[in-house]
Formats: sequence, structure tokens, C-alpha cells
Amino acid sequence: MSNLPNKIKAYSKILPKFQKELESIYMERISRMKQLKNEPVHKKTMQTKDGFVDNDDFDPEEALETAVDKRKSLIEKLLKDYTPTDNDEDN
Repeated sequence: MSNLPNKIKAYSKILPKFQKELESIYMERISRMKQLKNEPVHKKTMQTKDGFVDNDDFDPEEALETAVDKRKSLIEKLLKDYTPTDNDEDN
């Protein structure tokens, strides 16, 4: 005998919690993306990516990967200069 009806009931019961958590994660990521757009290293990396797409016929994913590799030293400097704050979450 299948437990499918019980699984459906259990899923239906926890679905609202999952939806609320997903919404929270989504909102947090949108907020981080907005902040990222103002970061100089991100701007430089995206300009590099756009140059690869526009001038070197890269597809966007390949261009982004190459741009990140090219700007690796800037990204690594961010990590070296980073100081955790009380606002940082433990992940």
C-alpha cells in the first residue's frame, strides 16, 4: 500500500514554510545584486565581460567566466581586504 496520500498531506503542510523561506532568500539575493551593481570590481568585471561579447564573439557565459579569470587579482584583493562585521551571517 502506498504512502502517497500521507506524503501529499505532509508536503502540503510544509509548503507554505518553504514558500516563505524561498521568498526571503529571493529578496535577500535581489538586495545583494543591487548592492553589487555599485561595486567597482563588479563593474570592471562586467565591462570586461561585455567587451568579450561585443568584440571577441564570446557567448555571455564564456565571456563571464573569462572576465572573472582575467579580473581574478581584483577579486582576490577584495577577499584579502575583507573584514567580517557583526552584520555578516554565519552560513
